[in-house]
This record gives sequence, structure tokens and C-alpha cells, in this order.
Amino acid sequence: MLYSLAADWFAPTLTVLAVLLMVLLMVYTLKHHGLPIRLLVSWCVFILSIITGLLCIHWATESTKNGLEHRLSNQAKIMATSLEDMGHAKLTLETADDDPLYLEIMNSMKRWMRRVPSIASVYTVRLDQGGEYVFIADPQSDLNRNGIIDEGEEDLPIGTPYGDEFVKVPEFIDAFGGRSGFNSVPLPDDCGSWVTAAEPMYDSDGNVEAIIGVDFWGDQWIANVNASKFWPSLFYSSFLALFFAVQFFLLRHQKIEAKLKENAVDLQQTVEQLVIANQKADAGAKAKDEFLANMSHEIRTPMNAILGMLHLVRHTELTEKQSSYLDNAEQSAKLLLRVINDILDFSKIEARRMDLEIDP
Repeated sequence: MLYSLAADWFAPTLTVLAVLLMVLLMVYTLKHHGLPIRLLVSWCVFILSIITGLLCIHWATESTKNGLEHRLSNQAKIMATSLEDMGHAKLTLETADDDPLYLEIMNSMKRWMRRVPSIASVYTVRLDQGGEYVFIADPQSDLNRNGIIDEGEEDLPIGTPYGDEFVKVPEFIDAFGGRSGFNSVPLPDDCGSWVTAAEPMYDSDGNVEAIIGVDFWGDQWIANVNASKFWPSLFYSSFLALFFAVQFFLLRHQKIEAKLKENAVDLQQTVEQLVIANQKADAGAKAKDEFLANMSHEIRTPMNAILGMLHLVRHTELTEKQSSYLDNAEQSAKLLLRVINDILDFSKIEARRMDLEIDP
């Protein structure tokens, strides 16, 4: 029962969950990435997948039902033909239970049930002169499948009324009308559930003299139908799982791509800021070098003049004390001039304008 419910509700439940998940993906994508073409294509593929998957499951189910119905109906037709050939039309409501023809027909029906395990019970029904549906041949069968024939499972006597529920069984009505009848929906009763095939049986004049009803186990019918859904459902669920895996991969890829673009913009801004800072630093260094060069040049010119004047003063008459002052002034001026020359040299080195000469 649980397996049947799972098989019946698996595809619809999976479809509803897939639609909800797809809607959540669409809302997330619209919120963070707008409406890309990929989303529209994904929705088209998703809808086609849903339709194709459900159609495949429905086709597999209906094909299995049609195949089972054809096979079971053929069983009923073969049995009906066999009973016609044995002379079932000769049986009447007055036929004794030990009549050889009756016993032969009952034994034949029992052998048929033993050879075909999917058959739960076989019986024939006729409309008597009073307009009541009665059993003609209804051999014993182990309906509850406990291995023994319990009360209510033994042979029914000829003429046992079928009951008022007969008119509620469409396949029997079809069979009495000369058409094959089949009920593909298992009908439950106290002993289980059944799928029933009904076939008309004719007398020598070609009239429907009775029908044969063949009950097949309903649980086996359901198991076969559910088994037919397994591979389409597995393919359907696998495809949906693959589809959503691809969607999540693309969504993650899109998020990574957006993050990379954001990082690239930040990096470009950082590079531009560094270029501007470097240009400012170069401009500052250049201004410093020019300032030092100009200042050094401006200072060296008067220093040379000072040294020149000191040299001229030295050739005049000087006292010893004046000569000492002059020496100190000249040494200080030369030292200051050396510092100025070094500053100029450093400025040339930074400006890459220093010329080296080899002095052997």
C-alpha cells in the first residue's frame, strides 16, 4: 500500500518541489542579476523537461496497463472458448453437482488456475428465467492465499445468486452484451482486490448463454503498473537533479564572475591611484632636485667670490692675528664649497646625469 502510494505520488510531488525550487532560483536571480537570457532559456528547458518527464511516465503506465489488459483478456477469451467447446451451454440450473460434464468443467477451471498463478478465481454467470444472475460454475480458490480452502472459498453450487451488485459491474454488462469487458481499477472486497476480465460464451445458435469472469490479483496488477513507472521516474528525477545541479553551478559561476569583475574594478582604481601617487612623487622628487641644484648653484657662486676675495686679501699686509682669521675663514669657505659640490653630485646621480671619468 505504501509502495503504491509512493509510486503514484512520486512524480507529482517531485514536480511540485521542482517548480517551487525553480521559482526560488528565479526570484534570487532577478533580485541579484536582473533578467539574463540564461534564465529564460533555463525556464524553457525546465518546462519542456517537466512535460516530457510526465508524458514518459504516463506513456509507460498506460503501455503497461494496455499490455496487461491485452494479456489477461486473452486468458479470459481462451478459457471462454475452451468452456464453449466442452459444452458449457448444456449445463442447466437442474444439473447435479456430480454430473460428469459439470465436474469436467470445474476441474478444467481449477487446472487453469493452477497453471496461471496470476488468476485468483474463475467463474461463469448466467441470467436465469427469473431475470436473476446466478453462478453456474465457480470452483474453489484460495482467495486469502493462506494455503487452505476456508469457509466461503469452496465450490459454489449451481444456481447460487450472484447478488444485486452485479448490475454495478460494467465489465459483466459488456460481456452479456457480446463485448469483451475489463476493469483496470482493482476493486476491493473482504478477501482482497481484483482486476476482472469478462468474456461472453455462446451456445450453438450464436447467442450469449453465459459469461466467464476471470479475477486477477489486484496487488499484482498494481505492482506491475508501479514497476513500469520506476525507470521513467528514475530518469525524470535524475534529469531534474542534473538540471538543478547545472543551475546552481551556473549561479555560483555567475556570482564568482561578478565578484571578479568587482575586484577588477577595485584593482583598476588602486592602480590608477598608485599611478597618480607615483606621478606626484616623481614631480616632488624632480622639484626637490631642481631646488637643490638651483640653491647649490646660487650658493656656490658667492662662495667662489668669497674665496676669491680671501685670496686677494691674503696678498696684503696682514698681522699675524688677521692672517689666522683669514685662514679660518678660507678653510670654512672651502669646506662649505665641498658640501655644495657633493649636493650637486647627488642631484646629478638622482637625475641620472652623472658622467664618470676614468682617471688612471
